[in-house]
Amino acid sequence: MDAVPVIDISRFDEERAEKVLDAAINVGFLWIDGHGLSKDNVRSAFNLSRQFFTLDREEKSKYPIQNNQGFAALNVEELDPSTPSDYKESFNFGADDLMNGTQNQPLPPVFTEQHDFLSSFATSCHSICLDILKFFGHALKVPGGPYFLAASHQPGASSGSTLRLLHYPAVEEEVQGDNRAGAHSDYGSITLLFQQPGSSGLEIMLPGKGWVPVPALPANDTNSAPPILVNIGDQLSYWTAGLLRSTIHRVRMPNRGQERYSMVYFCHPNDDALLEPVPSEIVRERKGRGANAAEGEVLTAGEHLRRRLAATYGWKENEDGQKQ
Repeated sequence: MDAVPVIDISRFDEERAEKVLDAAINVGFLWIDGHGLSKDNVRSAFNLSRQFFTLDREEKSKYPIQNNQGFAALNVEELDPSTPSDYKESFNFGADDLMNGTQNQPLPPVFTEQHDFLSSFATSCHSICLDILKFFGHALKVPGGPYFLAASHQPGASSGSTLRLLHYPAVEEEVQGDNRAGAHSDYGSITLLFQQPGSSGLEIMLPGKGWVPVPALPANDTNSAPPILVNIGDQLSYWTAGLLRSTIHRVRMPNRGQERYSMVYFCHPNDDALLEPVPSEIVRERKGRGANAAEGEVLTAGEHLRRRLAATYGWKENEDGQKQ
């Protein structure tokens, strides 16, 4: 769609950095091409996702979501409290563990047998996010330039970064509500969304335009994966005092009988990173407009994520911030 620009990030230069920043300020979403992932790589990840979600529910339920890792069944999540729970199922991997080559969560055989592939895929996703953060660091003219924001997203460091596989089952009967995933903004810094060709349902809220559909784009050549949809999350918006837009989005019910698969990489800062405005003159002009300013406190990235997850899953925490 024309409202969401397509930007080739295969080279780093001033013009591209300004285009990336402009899209983040005005839309909060952008397509990236030249990201380096092959079509075969993404197809293999989707095939692995399909293998898991076609298992029977009893088998999938052996790996329930805990501490944001594992399987979430249909209607477990509630992204928008004003609507029914989300009609989707998902599996979350801790990206830090994947990038470190460790396995600190129970995994079904379909994933343990492909752990090296999952590790490589998560590492590639994180590398793409670092490239995007370098564009932002340069365009915002912060000290350290391209590496300022990237330094707070160290690969393998303790963070909320998550690789998520999603399945929206075909709907044959009437289901309460119109959304597969309720209206929400994302919790982290940057989100990468992988969609299959021909898939639909994603909508974004744009000022003056309301809900606008964002269908998947085709690949531009035979070897490269299609453009990846990128959106700005809350934490990057906080860092820039609201300059970068964390846009509300949702997934609508498809036509009856149509299922949908997608994959998401949620890139988060290191857990101890403070969510306060970065030292940029561009951002300084907007200081005081970020979410933390309204609360009168500066949260760490880890604290912010725990609060958001508690609201999403209805978790309660003890004094140490652990789920009860």
